[in-house]
Amino acid sequence: MAAQPLTATEFIEGIAEQLDGEYSKADVKKVLGAVAAELQDCLANGYKVNISGIGRFEPRAKAGRKKGDLIRNPFDPDAPPKKVAADEPTKVVVKAFPAAALKNGMPGAKTKAGQDLAKTLLSK
Repeated sequence: MAAQPLTATEFIEGIAEQLDGEYSKADVKKVLGAVAAELQDCLANGYKVNISGIGRFEPRAKAGRKKGDLIRNPFDPDAPPKKVAADEPTKVVVKAFPAAALKNGMPGAKTKAGQDLAKTLLSK
Protein backbone atom coordinates (compact mmCIF):
# COMPACT_ATOMS: atom_id res chain seq x y z
CA MET A 1 0.00 0.00 0.00
CA ALA A 2 1.33 3.39 -0.92
CA ALA A 3 1.18 6.41 1.31
CA GLN A 4 -2.35 7.53 2.11
CA PRO A 5 -3.58 10.58 0.19
CA LEU A 6 -4.21 13.81 2.06
CA THR A 7 -6.64 16.24 0.48
CA ALA A 8 -5.81 19.92 0.16
CA THR A 9 -8.69 20.70 2.52
CA GLU A 10 -7.29 18.39 5.21
CA PHE A 11 -3.83 19.87 4.75
CA ILE A 12 -5.17 23.43 5.08
CA GLU A 13 -7.19 22.46 8.17
CA GLY A 14 -4.05 21.01 9.78
CA ILE A 15 -2.10 24.21 9.18
CA ALA A 16 -4.96 26.37 10.50
CA GLU A 17 -5.11 24.22 13.66
CA GLN A 18 -1.35 24.57 14.23
CA LEU A 19 -1.76 28.36 14.05
CA ASP A 20 -4.30 28.21 16.93
CA GLY A 21 -7.05 29.97 15.01
CA GLU A 22 -4.91 33.05 14.40
CA TYR A 23 -5.64 32.66 10.69
CA SER A 24 -8.77 31.28 9.06
CA LYS A 25 -8.76 28.35 6.65
CA ALA A 26 -9.49 30.84 3.84
CA ASP A 27 -6.38 32.86 4.80
CA VAL A 28 -4.22 29.73 4.83
CA LYS A 29 -5.62 28.65 1.46
CA LYS A 30 -4.89 32.10 0.01
CA VAL A 31 -1.29 32.05 1.30
CA LEU A 32 -0.65 28.53 -0.03
CA GLY A 33 -2.06 29.57 -3.40
CA ALA A 34 0.22 32.61 -3.47
CA VAL A 35 3.25 30.48 -2.54
CA ALA A 36 2.45 27.99 -5.32
CA ALA A 37 1.93 30.77 -7.88
CA GLU A 38 5.17 32.52 -6.93
CA LEU A 39 7.09 29.23 -6.96
CA GLN A 40 5.76 28.42 -10.43
CA ASP A 41 6.62 31.91 -11.70
CA CYS A 42 10.17 31.76 -10.33
CA LEU A 43 10.78 28.29 -11.78
CA ALA A 44 9.38 29.35 -15.15
CA ASN A 45 11.90 32.22 -15.17
CA GLY A 46 14.82 29.86 -14.49
CA TYR A 47 15.38 30.50 -10.79
CA LYS A 48 16.29 27.88 -8.19
CA VAL A 49 14.06 28.28 -5.14
CA ASN A 50 15.13 27.20 -1.65
CA ILE A 51 12.39 27.21 1.00
CA SER A 52 14.00 26.71 4.38
CA GLY A 53 12.72 23.62 6.17
CA ILE A 54 10.82 22.38 3.11
CA GLY A 55 13.24 21.91 0.24
CA ARG A 56 14.86 23.14 -2.92
CA PHE A 57 13.14 23.33 -6.29
CA GLU A 58 14.93 23.88 -9.56
CA PRO A 59 14.12 23.74 -13.26
CA ARG A 60 16.13 21.31 -15.37
CA ALA A 61 16.27 20.70 -19.10
CA LYS A 62 15.65 17.13 -20.24
CA ALA A 63 17.13 16.47 -23.66
CA GLY A 64 14.74 15.29 -26.34
CA ARG A 65 15.24 12.06 -28.25
CA LYS A 66 15.97 11.90 -31.95
CA LYS A 67 14.11 9.85 -34.50
CA GLY A 68 15.65 6.40 -34.72
CA ASP A 69 17.16 6.39 -31.20
CA LEU A 70 16.83 3.03 -29.49
CA ILE A 71 14.87 3.00 -26.24
CA ARG A 72 14.57 0.16 -23.77
CA ASN A 73 11.83 -0.74 -21.34
CA PRO A 74 13.45 -0.55 -17.87
CA PHE A 75 10.74 -2.77 -16.42
CA ASP A 76 11.29 -5.55 -18.96
CA PRO A 77 15.01 -5.87 -19.71
CA ASP A 78 14.40 -8.91 -21.96
CA ALA A 79 12.12 -7.00 -24.33
CA PRO A 80 13.71 -5.93 -27.60
CA PRO A 81 14.55 -2.21 -27.90
CA LYS A 82 12.20 0.04 -29.83
CA LYS A 83 13.02 2.98 -32.09
CA VAL A 84 11.73 6.50 -31.47
CA ALA A 85 9.21 7.23 -34.26
CA ALA A 86 9.67 11.02 -34.41
CA ASP A 87 11.94 13.68 -32.94
CA GLU A 88 10.97 14.70 -29.41
CA PRO A 89 11.72 18.25 -28.26
CA THR A 90 13.80 19.12 -25.24
CA LYS A 91 11.56 19.77 -22.25
CA VAL A 92 11.87 21.51 -18.93
CA VAL A 93 11.09 19.58 -15.75
CA VAL A 94 11.07 20.54 -12.07
CA LYS A 95 13.34 18.68 -9.66
CA ALA A 96 12.55 18.79 -5.95
CA PHE A 97 14.99 18.01 -3.17
CA PRO A 98 13.53 17.69 0.36
CA ALA A 99 15.21 19.62 3.16
CA ALA A 100 17.18 17.78 5.80
CA ALA A 101 14.58 18.83 8.38
CA LEU A 102 11.92 16.87 6.48
CA LYS A 103 14.13 13.82 6.08
CA ASN A 104 15.23 13.90 9.73
CA GLY A 105 11.60 14.19 10.84
CA MET A 106 10.87 10.68 9.58
CA PRO A 107 10.86 7.90 12.17
CA GLY A 108 14.11 5.91 12.31
CA ALA A 109 14.38 2.44 10.81
CA LYS A 110 15.14 0.90 14.19
CA THR A 111 12.21 2.49 16.03
CA LYS A 112 8.79 0.87 16.40
CA ALA A 113 7.14 3.82 14.63
CA GLY A 114 9.56 3.46 11.73
CA GLN A 115 8.96 -0.28 11.43
CA ASP A 116 5.18 0.21 11.57
CA LEU A 117 5.31 2.88 8.87
CA ALA A 118 7.52 0.71 6.65
CA LYS A 119 5.15 -2.26 7.05
CA THR A 120 2.15 -0.08 6.17
CA LEU A 121 3.85 1.35 3.08
CA LEU A 122 5.08 -2.05 1.86
CA SER A 123 1.84 -3.97 2.41
CA LYS A 124 -0.43 -4.46 -0.56
